[in-house]
Amino acid sequence: MRKIIHTAQLLPTVVSNTHEKHIMTGAEILEMGTITEIDGKPVNPVLKYTMPMPVQLYWNHVRRMKKAYQKEGYEGIKKYAYKVETIVKSQNKE
Repeated sequence: MRKIIHTAQLLPTVVSNTHEKHIMTGAEILEMGTITEIDGKPVNPVLKYTMPMPVQLYWNHVRRMKKAYQKEGYEGIKKYAYKVETIVKSQNKE
């Protein structure tokens, strides 16, 4: 376990972009100023709506490496480190 924690600290930060659903009132949506209609109907300031919001999710290397180790042992950790390396390289090219 200590080796996994130590190795995780050496890995670079990896961020995934995803969406979360947020419940917002119509007034909050109208305040943003970008949306005036939802499903072809005008936004009602009193009603609540579920809106997808973009978020950045930071990878928890310790948790992911534990799962890789439980699944494939030491080989799983090596594969995970390689995966992180390839993702970081691809993000740096963009």
